[in-house]
Amino acid sequence: MYNARTFSLRLSQYMTLLQPARMEELLAQLELLKVNAHLDAVRFKQQMLFQEVLLQLSASVHRERSASQSTACAEQAASFLRAHYREEITIGMLGDCLNFHPVYIARCMNREYGCSPMEYLLRYRIEQSKLLLMQTSFPIARIAEEVGFNQAPYFSSSFMKLEGISPRQYRQRFS
Repeated sequence: MYNARTFSLRLSQYMTLLQPARMEELLAQLELLKVNAHLDAVRFKQQMLFQEVLLQLSASVHRERSASQSTACAEQAASFLRAHYREEITIGMLGDCLNFHPVYIARCMNREYGCSPMEYLLRYRIEQSKLLLMQTSFPIARIAEEVGFNQAPYFSSSFMKLEGISPRQYRQRFS
């Protein structure tokens, strides 16, 4: 009789995959096999693919051990900013909410996203405004307010700086 030994594999909630394209390929193959999952040969193939997925995740975890806290901090900050982008947010408030020093958060976000938390927030607000410009007929001032800008002129100048055209021109181009 065969005696299988078990083992533990610790996976992080947040990680950057070493080979994201390979992971997508594996998951797509698993998805395709679902249709014939009742066949023994297919179940065996699913098991093999799943083991490869675990190997990919495990390899990514080992690589990230040293940078994991920094990455997690940046991702927590980005998640907070995306969830609260309509509100007035300061770097101090961000630090208080995440229990990290604001300078550390800024360093982590710079390393992960190549920008400061406030620049990330600005870019996210502009992305959300682009959706509203295309999907609604709201006036520009209302869109500015909806995405967290206190003043429509500041919204317009920020939009122009990042996109190269005004919000009105953007709307006309995509309507």
